[in-house]
Amino acid sequence: MNQKDLVRATGEDFEVLNHNLFMLKQTCKDYDKKAAKGILGRLRQKTWSIQIDKLFAEMAEKLMSGDFEYVINASDRVVEMI
Repeated sequence: MNQKDLVRATGEDFEVLNHNLFMLKQTCKDYDKKAAKGILGRLRQKTWSIQIDKLFAEMAEKLMSGDFEYVINASDRVVEMI
């Protein structure tokens, strides 16, 4: 197990993550792919656990194909992981 496996969202990171996931869900509900892509891109720049990184990668892939429902549901899963 490496250091990245142990990364947990705490304090300010947790607040930023929650806020951005909320905004991501809202943009997906509005079918705003460009805004959702920007939010997800900002989230992916931070260091998260391997599981969250993988889920963000899946979300980006699904977003490219317009699967907004998947991204909304995956956002909820990310919150459960932290």
